[in-house]
Amino acid sequence: MLDPVFASDGFTYERICIEQWFLRARTSPRTGEPLEDTRLLPNRMAKAQISDFLDERNRIFGALRPD
Repeated sequence: MLDPVFASDGFTYERICIEQWFLRARTSPRTGEPLEDTRLLPNRMAKAQISDFLDERNRIFGALRPD
């Protein structure tokens, strides 16, 4: 996930994916319920956690690569 965002249904989505979803429907992809508000807010916590995970994965797997 490169750009996690919150939607008004309380779930986190990849920005480009939820934007494409909203072009077709004004519903929650998770619940199917109608959404009156399709504004998206950055999920900075998820972005930081993903970044930390990828850094750690690269540190671990980078150390396992033979020279």
